[in-house]
Formats: sequence, structure tokens, C-alpha cells
Amino acid sequence: MLDKKNSIKKEERAILVGLIHKDQTEPQVQEYLDELAFLAETAGAISVKRFTQKLQHPDSRTFVGKGKLEEIKNYVIDKEIDLVIFDDEISKDDLAKYNLIVVGLPSQLSIMKELNDSLPIPFDLETNATRNSYSQVTYLVPPDAAFGYVELLQSPWNADNFVITALGNTPEGVISATTALYDAKLRGQLAGNFAAISGAKVQTADTRLGLPLEDAAVTQAVVNPLEPQPEKVDLSTPTIDRPVWLLIAIQAVVVLIVVMVLLVFWSQWRRSRKNRSIGKHD
Repeated sequence: MLDKKNSIKKEERAILVGLIHKDQTEPQVQEYLDELAFLAETAGAISVKRFTQKLQHPDSRTFVGKGKLEEIKNYVIDKEIDLVIFDDEISKDDLAKYNLIVVGLPSQLSIMKELNDSLPIPFDLETNATRNSYSQVTYLVPPDAAFGYVELLQSPWNADNFVITALGNTPEGVISATTALYDAKLRGQLAGNFAAISGAKVQTADTRLGLPLEDAAVTQAVVNPLEPQPEKVDLSTPTIDRPVWLLIAIQAVVVLIVVMVLLVFWSQWRRSRKNRSIGKHD
């Protein structure tokens, strides 16, 4: 997991680098760099400049061409840049080789197309909302509430590795999720393989335990979306299904008791009659 020692120091200056090629247009590159700038900001870095280049494919050694690399190098030295962040797709080999931390909005991460169905709780990749809730308590979530989600799973590309996702239904939700990974107080509340984070509140679940699957209700009226709603109580008289043999046994005992009472009365009646007969002879 991330911690404060491994997170970017506050106010570090960064430049972003992206490639335009046949499968990635310039507007798409700018959109991806916008997301990259946002992720850098959540980690404490300030994006001060962007570099883009048109290439058929990334250079296997330097990503960009030699001329562009020299331009980037000179800018880094002249402006005392702390970080250079490249917008690049992770290769299939790297997916299988490393443990991964995936950060961002689900709808904007291409890796989610492969990863989403493997998540403990997957997302709707159009709305960034979770599809289902495995919690034993149903929560009412307003559509405009910012939630971060941290999930832990075995890597679908290599069973020996793991994937941690820090995702959100809004940019603010992503910040909540990433904060939960390095903030000691929030990180101490993480448990199971799924956590929903809203501010300082953390709700966890473990889908591996087979908890019941419930769809989260949506309402505009909830002030605190992480406040558990009272469960409905059934006040009707419960019905008990008794086995047939128990009813037969009860009936048999009742009959036996009646027979015994009759025998006692009959015995006393005979004794009383016998005593009267003896008195007459005397």
C-alpha cells in the first residue's frame, strides 16, 4: 500500500508527456493528460507544462523521440522540475509482472475494461457508480454524493500478484480513496476486500464471506449517506412449522393421561364399593 513516505511531497512541480498516434487522437491525449494532472494533484504535485509528440508508436527505450527527449531534458534542468510523468498504457507483460495500484475514475481508465468484472464490487463504467452493495446494511446514497472506493483483489493477469484500486464516483471521491491509502487514521479502518469512503467515514465489506447482495437505494433526502437506515421490523405473529410426528406424540400423551385418570377413578370406585359390601355383611 501507499504511505506518506512514498507519496509525492507537497507542491512538487511536474511536467506531463503524452503521445499522439493512430489509435490516440490529440483531443484524447489532452483528455488523458487532464486526468493525469488531476491524479498528480491528488498526490501533491503541480502540473506546470505538457509535452506531446506525434509518433506511430512509443519508442521502446525513451517513449518519445530523441529530439523531444532532449527538449524535455533541457526544460527539466532550466525550470528545476521535480517530476516527469508519462501517459502510457501498461503492457500485458507488466500487468502480469507487477502488483498494481489503479487510481482514477472508472469510466476514464482503459484498464477497467479488463479489470472491472474481476472487482469484488464492479462499477457501471458509464456513471462511475458501483453496481451492487454486499453490505448487510443498506445505505441510501444521494446521486451527487462523492464516494471513494478501495478494493483489493487477486490479479486477473497473475494469481501470485494483487491489485489495489482507489476509485471514485467523482473526482472528489477519487481523492477520498487515495487519501485512505496513505492517511494512517483512515487506513486503519480498512478491512475485508472493499471499502466505501466518504470524508472521515469508512464502510467495509468482505465479499469473499458470501454476504447477501443488495442494490443500494438512491434518494435525494439523505443528509448523511453513511448513516445506517433502521431495519424494518415484522410485527406480525410468527408461524412455526411443527413436524407431523410431534403432533402425533402430543396426542398420544394426552390420550395416555386421560386413560390413566380414568383408571385411577375406576380403581377408587371399586375400592369404595368393596368397602360398602363388607360393611353390610358385618
